[in-house]
Amino acid sequence: MMTSRRMQGKRVLITQSSLDRIGGSEVQALELARYLQSVGCIVTVYAWIVDDLVGSLFAQSGVRIITSNMVDSADLHMTDFDLIWVQHEVLPKAFFQQLEGLGSGSRPCVIFSHMSPYREVHLEQPYTYELENRIADRIVFNSSGTLEAQQGYFSKDDSRLAIYPNPAPMSFVEKRHTIRPDLGRILIVSNHTPSELLLAVDSLKARGLMVDRLGDVTEQANSLTTPDLLDRYDCVVTIGKTVQYCLVQGIPVFIYDRFGGPGYLTAENYEQAARFNFSGRMEGSCPSLVDEINRHAGSIIDGPTLAAQILEGYTAACDFQTARHDEFIRRFAIDGAVDRVVGDMSARPESLTGIDKGYVDYLFRNSQMVEDYVRSNQLANNPRLAFYRQQIQLFRGKNRAFSIDDQTTLCESMHEENHLEIPAGDHSIFRIDFGELPCLITDLTVHAAAAAKVKVSSNASFENAGTLFFLSADPQLYIETDPPGREVSLTARVYPLDHVPPQPLAILTERIRRHQDSDRADLERWQRFRSQPLVALLIKIRRALRSAKTRKKKDDRS
Repeated sequence: MMTSRRMQGKRVLITQSSLDRIGGSEVQALELARYLQSVGCIVTVYAWIVDDLVGSLFAQSGVRIITSNMVDSADLHMTDFDLIWVQHEVLPKAFFQQLEGLGSGSRPCVIFSHMSPYREVHLEQPYTYELENRIADRIVFNSSGTLEAQQGYFSKDDSRLAIYPNPAPMSFVEKRHTIRPDLGRILIVSNHTPSELLLAVDSLKARGLMVDRLGDVTEQANSLTTPDLLDRYDCVVTIGKTVQYCLVQGIPVFIYDRFGGPGYLTAENYEQAARFNFSGRMEGSCPSLVDEINRHAGSIIDGPTLAAQILEGYTAACDFQTARHDEFIRRFAIDGAVDRVVGDMSARPESLTGIDKGYVDYLFRNSQMVEDYVRSNQLANNPRLAFYRQQIQLFRGKNRAFSIDDQTTLCESMHEENHLEIPAGDHSIFRIDFGELPCLITDLTVHAAAAAKVKVSSNASFENAGTLFFLSADPQLYIETDPPGREVSLTARVYPLDHVPPQPLAILTERIRRHQDSDRADLERWQRFRSQPLVALLIKIRRALRSAKTRKKKDDRS
């Protein structure tokens, strides 16, 4: 692709409101970042909120992440980038003041992206007054249906409007699926599996087919769908982004979920299904999410009928997939999609208009209001994210009576993996508080400088070999060095109790079991010891002496 050569060395910023889960816009941002990085771009991602697990997916590809509460966010400059790809109308606040100075001279290409037609999904709407009309070079939508739903925000003859069809990474194109003539293995990929589809699964299994659900064959909830996983199946039942994966990989796909769906794609339904981003919807122009769910509730087909459609339409679906595969790649592979939308990434010479101080002040206030709302809403609905927003506090003292004056914040936001350095000082003991909520700490290691001895204690309910189980609030570690006051380095993995990954949980369970086995063995040894004739006699004599002593005390008092 021509764009690949033009992109070499280009600086790109991708923005997104939050990266706290694997959802539609998060995946689009990740796949776009990975692709641009792979063709030689230098990619930075800016978001208001970032979860460690999701953030690590970007970091693994060498993508830098900046959040709004980082000091680095204030140093971002629009002119440091050649392309700015904006999702959820999120821009760093530092950009707003800079907009006022971009009336002349070169500036970056700015693209705004919208991924949902539903009016309840507020962040996918152009919610900031006139922002896109004033600074966007291109405005893209994941389907023509989404564009139609939001057309009222823009002029009908606006040449900047385009389709970026939620494309699939090149890894799905490269892992070409070999179609099998007989349907034997089916994968269900759904976040809201409807009851009739679950009944269809039972019916298919009863006929001898193997049917898996994505959550049952991936290691964790936030796992990405991969080409190797999809390639194991003859057919995938899904909607949305996974459809594009299947189309470019060459896997027959049956479209059905909470909005219903057309079933297997055919020459008759393909364009209409694509119009609505393969969501299962096949009609409507400006939808409400609630209305769509209610509409489907009145037209549900039964499970056995759905199972029959999956079985009976498979051969025709294979033929359609094979005949149109090259077309699917041209339309939905990410290299071509980016090429059509981004095109020439050279700096824009056109001046911006309508950016005065009053408008800049509005942008500041509006952005902060939306960020605060999104942040509070995400934390309320994501306990794991809220857990890792807790601080790690350090208290120094001469004994275990600490005062607030001895308190220091070691880390503004706790992470799953924490590396802490406590400097030397005039103290004999210090306390580390890992937030205020019950938690599990594993892989705890503590080292003191100059080979000083270290004593570690805690208020944990269970402690064994660097694993601490805190059932009560306010988990605390107490650390003393000999000689006192030495510099200490500490590492620890910290998990909320309701989100402990399988491996640490299995290790903890095994350690508790071994601990219980050890206690049980000690008890059995004591019972065997007590049952020996001489020991049993000595115990009887001791009891008799104690009883006689008690009677004597009673007699003396009377």
